[in-house]
Amino acid sequence: MSDPTLYSLTLKDDGGVTAVHNLYVSYDGALATIDDLIADLGAYAILVDNVSDAKVIEARVTIPLVPTGVKSVPVADSTVERTGLFTYEQANSSYVQSFDIPAYQNAGIANGRIDESNSAFIAWNLRVTDNGETFFGVSKFANDIVRRVSTMLTFRKHRRARIISSSETP
Repeated sequence: MSDPTLYSLTLKDDGGVTAVHNLYVSYDGALATIDDLIADLGAYAILVDNVSDAKVIEARVTIPLVPTGVKSVPVADSTVERTGLFTYEQANSSYVQSFDIPAYQNAGIANGRIDESNSAFIAWNLRVTDNGETFFGVSKFANDIVRRVSTMLTFRKHRRARIISSSETP
């Protein structure tokens, strides 16, 4: 059995405090469309609204997928702690939006820095910034991504996951 789809509702009380309610549901894309799923989430939100005094202010659906066309195993010597951090200007805001890519490719690093002339990097960056596509990158506030302002190679520790992956079970 695959991982279930997640309905997530955010509710706000009269004091302005928010809380999240989650419900796992079965979803088979062969039997129902995304529009069917959205309609069902709307109907479920009404049921929750009827049994809660708080206001439902947001609904989200998370559908677990296994993407096709990606590598079947990690590259040797890959580590998710080595991260490419890319910062962009966004339209209608003075704030920037950053995206990171865990285990940034060794082949895309030259002299300890991200090689911006690497073809894989160029293709990824174009996908993020090209708002002429049907689906394009936006900030967390839904503002268009304008242009990249910085590129850095960073290190983000994943202590707990590293400990679990390296411990021996009796």
